[in-house]
Amino acid sequence: REIELLAEMVVNAMPKRRQESYRLSLNSGLATKEIAQRLGVTEECVRSHISHALKEIKNALPLIVMLVTMKDR
Repeated sequence: REIELLAEMVVNAMPKRRQESYRLSLNSGLATKEIAQRLGVTEECVRSHISHALKEIKNALPLIVMLVTMKDR
């Protein structure tokens, strides 16, 4: 649960459109085309937002694991 909260903090720090694209993809299961229509952007823009969001989360994972590990000591 702590890892989820820390990952959510990473998402909350992202630019608004990146957050929206990522959350719509993850939580709503919408296709790229549907997200693009909903947000009024191109499909390429949505793909870029999701890709950047995933990279940010991936880059933050070592820190998140370290924080959780230190807390458990």
